[in-house]
Amino acid sequence: MDLRVSASNLGVLLLEKYCACCLWFLIHLQNQPPFRIPMASIYNDFDHHTKRVVTAHIDAKGHAPTWLGRFSKMTEYKEPGKMRLFDSKSGVLLTGEPDALFVDEGGGIYVIDYKTARYTNGQDALKDKYRVQLNAYRYLLEGTTDDSVAGLALVYCEPEVVSTQKQALSCVGENGFSVLFKPRVIEVKTEADAFIPDLLSKYASVAELPAPPAGLEGCYDCARLEVLRSLLDTGRNLKDAILILGREKVQDLYSTFRFNDAKVPRSLGTGSAETVWSAWE
Repeated sequence: MDLRVSASNLGVLLLEKYCACCLWFLIHLQNQPPFRIPMASIYNDFDHHTKRVVTAHIDAKGHAPTWLGRFSKMTEYKEPGKMRLFDSKSGVLLTGEPDALFVDEGGGIYVIDYKTARYTNGQDALKDKYRVQLNAYRYLLEGTTDDSVAGLALVYCEPEVVSTQKQALSCVGENGFSVLFKPRVIEVKTEADAFIPDLLSKYASVAELPAPPAGLEGCYDCARLEVLRSLLDTGRNLKDAILILGREKVQDLYSTFRFNDAKVPRSLGTGSAETVWSAWE
């Protein structure tokens, strides 16, 4: 199996709730798990908009916007483009494309990643994942070009919610309305040179296992996987599996999937499989 991983996906290895079992399945499913719900494209649109605003400001004013803090002194930028680098030791192809590359007066490169989100406790829990992501961009850039990376940073673009009628009306124009985003810059530590290669080796060691390893205790996704297995292990189709499991078990499935407000149809558990499936739908 040809192994490849993006800079953003490599970061799952340092999540507090990292689960080797979940990673094994994701690798072998090529990061396309069943019932996958893709991220809304509007977030990509916001990121592209932010990039255009910053680069347009540099082109017109000769420096980055003041709200980028110390990065406002940057007078040049580079178009990053997609990068890939094969790590011969682990046998993994690393890929990635940073959001922005700023250049200082001495030619040093600063790797920037924009996040359209509030910097909350939930985002703080992802800091190690993002630390890997940005250091992976650095590893890619220095491994495929002559550039030297001087620093890494996340820029959170936090939407400001209006609280008064006056503020709300100030956002309204003839052709639509505007939303003010307040950037928050979080600088990220530059790790040692071996940091990314070591993670790639760890990623490969999970991928090369002949069967999924034990999961993290209390892992929510592993619990959902067991629910699917309980359905499939009946040796019947899903309609028959629901009939076999009975009303009580199906109620447990509702709870497992957090459908706490949903009610199991009264007819579930009686009649033919077709009748049960009709009730379920």
